[in-house]
Amino acid sequence: VWQKNLYYRFAWHEQETIGGQLFFAGEQFELANIEHLKMLTEATELSQTNWQEISQDETSVTVLCHLIAEGGWYWQSAD
Repeated sequence: VWQKNLYYRFAWHEQETIGGQLFFAGEQFELANIEHLKMLTEATELSQTNWQEISQDETSVTVLCHLIAEGGWYWQSAD
């Protein structure tokens, strides 16, 4: 599972024209899928099921990869 790094702050804002914006570490990302936006900012972990849903949207995958690269999310082995 992917765990959110609780030392980072995430926020999001819904906008009619683009879906919404995710704010993280001084950066902002636009996402059309509000459910993915909520998942990436409000969830504390992402399961395999969450990943399968997110992986259907290229922009959401790109944003998640950026968040992982910046330390916002990290892999935690499910023991």
